[in-house]
Amino acid sequence: MTDFKIASDVVEQFGNMIALRKTEEQAFPGIAQLFVASVLQCQPLAEVEVLASDGKRLELVEEKADLNPVCHKRVFGSELLSVQEEIVVHDNEAALRLTLVPKTCSDLGLTLRISGGVLMSPQGVPYHWEEEKLIHGTYSPDRVQVDWRDKIRLALTFSQPMDEGGIMPLREEDVAKKLYFRTFNAKKRYRYWIEREVRTGQAGLSTAEARNLAYCGTKAITLKAGQEYTLEVLFAVADNPSRSFAQLYADRDKAWTDFLAQVPEFISDHQELVETYYKSWFVLFANRMAFDEPRFKYPFTSVNKFHYYNQFFWDSGFHAIPWIWFNDKEPAQSELKNFVLNQWRNGMIPYELFLYDVNGREWMETDAKTTAATQPPTLAISLMEIFAKFGDKEFLEFFYEPLLRYEDWLWRYRDLGRRGLSYVFHIWESGTDNSPKFDPVHKNRLLDPALEVVDFNVFIYLLRQAILKMADILGKEPPARIKERIALTKQSANEVLLDKEDGFYYDVWADTDKHVKVKAFSGVLPLITDWPDEETRERLLNDYLLSEKEFNTECPVPSVSVSEPTFASHDFWRGANWPQITWTFVYGLKRNSHAEAASIILDKYLAQSTKRHFCNEYCDSVTGQDVGLPFQGWGTLYIDHIIRHLCGLEPTTNGFQFHPLSTRYKSLEVRNIRIGDMQVSVKAEQGHWLVNIDGQVAIKAPSQGTFTAVVEDGKLVITGPAELQVEQGPGQSTPVEIRNVN
Repeated sequence: MTDFKIASDVVEQFGNMIALRKTEEQAFPGIAQLFVASVLQCQPLAEVEVLASDGKRLELVEEKADLNPVCHKRVFGSELLSVQEEIVVHDNEAALRLTLVPKTCSDLGLTLRISGGVLMSPQGVPYHWEEEKLIHGTYSPDRVQVDWRDKIRLALTFSQPMDEGGIMPLREEDVAKKLYFRTFNAKKRYRYWIEREVRTGQAGLSTAEARNLAYCGTKAITLKAGQEYTLEVLFAVADNPSRSFAQLYADRDKAWTDFLAQVPEFISDHQELVETYYKSWFVLFANRMAFDEPRFKYPFTSVNKFHYYNQFFWDSGFHAIPWIWFNDKEPAQSELKNFVLNQWRNGMIPYELFLYDVNGREWMETDAKTTAATQPPTLAISLMEIFAKFGDKEFLEFFYEPLLRYEDWLWRYRDLGRRGLSYVFHIWESGTDNSPKFDPVHKNRLLDPALEVVDFNVFIYLLRQAILKMADILGKEPPARIKERIALTKQSANEVLLDKEDGFYYDVWADTDKHVKVKAFSGVLPLITDWPDEETRERLLNDYLLSEKEFNTECPVPSVSVSEPTFASHDFWRGANWPQITWTFVYGLKRNSHAEAASIILDKYLAQSTKRHFCNEYCDSVTGQDVGLPFQGWGTLYIDHIIRHLCGLEPTTNGFQFHPLSTRYKSLEVRNIRIGDMQVSVKAEQGHWLVNIDGQVAIKAPSQGTFTAVVEDGKLVITGPAELQVEQGPGQSTPVEIRNVN
């Protein structure tokens, strides 16, 4: 495994239900921001102050830091004192170990003051159900406990009891609130904080109840010259923390080491690619989520543990893609299974699965555990790619009947004209919340949109094709109705969605032929299907996707065309670049014989976006600058770009196809990729590629050459151009057959 220091510049730490961070402005000993399942925030969880004998606070300056995925260590200092802070986060626990070392030769009398605050859902909708806002807190010298209903308990313990302290209710005006993000007609995000003066400025109680609480405790200590003082502050989303700092550290270290053992190694002189690749794996590790509830039987990848803990349908479809390259099939195969468990009786698959019923308040104040809406079925791609990598028919069987029922629901409830086109009834169903194609809806909020959206129907089309493939693999009779609907969708797409004069596919108002004349990325997305004829395909490619006047920005593909009057390269779905959309284009173009176009898009996208490599929600489509939230699940699609498209490995049901895209990146090597029973490594060399299978079969391929390596009837069959050179090692036991094709 590479010794690259993964995530050395990341100030965030992640457990299961919790995420923690400390920004540059929060350079104090202790745990700053801690988020619990998007319901509670601790701002801060535990700030540690050191007071001199006269009661004045020592100004501690951060002197050095060592941040890694297992433990964050910082050293703070003043003239009198050195304070070492160590923080570990794992599972649903966090541990803070403070070590104080005096710098004086005489006794040093000090007081430790530890304070923090807990906020109820400041990022959520403004609930007016008062009882659901309330959190209940208790304070004792060695423990702070906060309960939200019977759903969440937070426990904070001190290894040595405080001398004095208490807990107190806060008013709304006691919580500082600062807008740090907004976008047109869509989201606003705020930072919240309880200032030190609020936390420490009033007498505490033993119990308190309010929407927001603060606590404060003090501990007097005397340090002798050369003596160290250690205090551990342990935190858990549970009745009690179960592990000491040392135990939690050991468990975290083992989990990270075991994880890395299953990650293929990537080596390159392009350091930005290496950093992006390993940062992406760190995000997958960090965002993995297990929730002890029957509706969430299977672990999944959280969208973002600072804002979006709940599981989302189209996000999970993309999350599964990078997990394919993990050398253990469990994460990829479990990623989407919870949606089957939560499928509605009528067949609908909801787009969001709530961890807690309170999340359903935004849906007409219900106690629903899911949304009443769906999203584009991106799993149409991921399910088949997972099967290609791992070859597990039981995995496909798990989804087959539920997907048939879901497809029937789309036909029965969303296809008003019975013409193979389904509509969305809410902007959130589209996934493209504030796209300018929804601007008429914002101007007239009497009705939500009923639009037959191009990209929604592209993914439904792919879903129907996937169902037929699944039926064939599982030995089932292909449903005739699915075949009929595939043909109907293709026909309607070209008769209704396609504007023949513009050579572009537009959304239409449901069951009409009235176009919504906005050039969004969706209008070019049919390139990944067989909808367009040759003339339309040529126009979509050259007049739109590869035109710098439309979608070929410096960091393609923008969410709307540059030619749109509302275009803004940084703004959400009004011009920003979204990684899952770019991935879909590159993947789909390559599979539909547009490898050159896929190469152009990928080359420019990687060159701009990997300069920052924080797996952001989205980025500026011109500069590549990160704009959305970092550590976003689908930001990890870089892994697939690197292994599948740069290094050329594409799993098939009994082996792989080698098909690298041509880009500026020439220094590329990936090792230890398991495909079926093969272990594969790939290395780019001057003018050619070296592909090694099981350390015994070496294949030298031309730089632009493609070939397949599959197992057939007990033989390894390699099929490719005559220029292929194949050498077998002395330990190769499987017969090798070479077939040359043009």
